[in-house]
Order: sequence, then structure tokens, then C-alpha cells
Amino acid sequence: MTTNLFAFSFLLFTMTFGSICQGQIKHITYRAVDSTAFQSIHQSSESKSTYYRSALNYALRESKRIYIQERNRSRTLTQTAHKIKIIQQTYEKAASLPDSIENGWHNVVLTDNIEICNDVKVYVQDNKIKNMVIENYLPLNFLPIGKINEGKATVTITDTDGSQLDILEACFIYDLDETNLTSPPNQPGFVCFWTDWKKFDSIKIQFDGYKLDYFTQKFDTQPSCFQKGTVCIMKKPGTYPLKALGRGSIDWIDQIEIKSGMCTTYLLGK
Repeated sequence: MTTNLFAFSFLLFTMTFGSICQGQIKHITYRAVDSTAFQSIHQSSESKSTYYRSALNYALRESKRIYIQERNRSRTLTQTAHKIKIIQQTYEKAASLPDSIENGWHNVVLTDNIEICNDVKVYVQDNKIKNMVIENYLPLNFLPIGKINEGKATVTITDTDGSQLDILEACFIYDLDETNLTSPPNQPGFVCFWTDWKKFDSIKIQFDGYKLDYFTQKFDTQPSCFQKGTVCIMKKPGTYPLKALGRGSIDWIDQIEIKSGMCTTYLLGK
């Protein structure tokens, strides 16, 4: 069963601020995102049939995009082969290799021992990798294959539909001599777009330069984050440009702040 991080349940905590869009003050509400409930939501049959095709698709696809981007970049770097060789030599020269790794967050190197070699953070519990994060904030979909042994663990990196992308080794190279815990990763933030416009299927959304899906429905009242029919994306905390186009002269241009561990719904309204 695919292990995931940074899941979605809403706490009773909100913050609002004003944002100018089309010359009017637009109020945006942030809701804190809990990091414990997404796994059960994501793994349910309902989520697989509903969310993959709508809201959560973008949240998960973003981590896949970053992973593949890093993988492709690794394949073009001449240093990759050298780095893999150093890792292999370090393991060969080690006086002993740990058969267990302490619970907590660790820095590891994810490699296929040929052409992929990326730094990631993993969370270990009971000598098994439970969570994996790239770029210090984006969760990766994966399946652990067995427990950690001799300072290594095997994992299958998976797509949002569960299909296999790569089988890789997670090398605990920084924990060979002694336990080396690291700080937890940053939590990503989320924005979920929605509309009350009857011509919803004509709206083209571009956020931080990426084209997002078209709306599949309109709402009469404000939906919750990740609700079916919204268009959501996961991003690193920061401020990003929004440009959306409707029919005729209708457009929306704004800057949206993504907050760590929080989700906001954003109306592309009439």
C-alpha cells in the first residue's frame, strides 16, 4: 500500500487577508492542513476513483514531476557516476553496516547504482521507511520492499495510479558510523481553484507558469479544499503568479501566497 506524507484534514483554524483581483478586494481563507489523515483518505477506493481524476491529481502529480525532473537531470550530470562510485566504495570500506536505523528523519541517497542519484529525506519507523520527501517538501509515492538491512533499503517509486516508475536503493550513507538524525522537511501548501461561472469549462488556469486542468463543474457555494470539481496544486511555500482566462474579456490576474501546511480555496468568480 502506497505510503504518503502530508495528508489532508482540516483543523478549526483560519486566517484571512485581502487580495486585489479585477480591481476588487478578494478575501482568501487559509485552513491548516493536518499531516496524519491523508493516508487513509488517499488509499480508500473512493479517493482512487474520484480524487485522482480531479483535485488530488495535481497535488500528487507535482511530486512526480519534480522526481522525474530530478531523475532526468541526474542522467545528464557527469558527476553522477562519480558520486555513485563514492557511495559504493564507502559501503565496501565500512568496518560494519547497521542492520537497523533509529526512528526519525534521515538524509539518504536514492540511487539505481547506474545513473540515478538523488538526495532525499526519509522517515524511519520500526526499521522501515514510512515517508519519503524530495526537495525538502514534496512527498514521493513509493512502496517499501522489506526492511532496512546493512544500511540500505529497497523502494519502488510509483506513479499516482500505482504504476511503477523505478526500483531504487535508499542508502543511509550518513548513518553508517553513527545515528545521524536530521530536521523534518518543510510542509508544502495547497491552493484549490473553484468557480461559480456558468461557462466554467472555458476557463484556462495558469499558475506559476503551469497550465492546470479545466473545471468540470461550477459551485453555488464555496467548496472545501480538495473537493471534487476543484482544481488543486501543491507548491513550496511562497508567492506565485496566477493568470486565468475566460471567454471574451474575462480574466483574473493575481499573486497568491502559499503557506506551509495550509490550503486555500480561490474563487475565479463572475
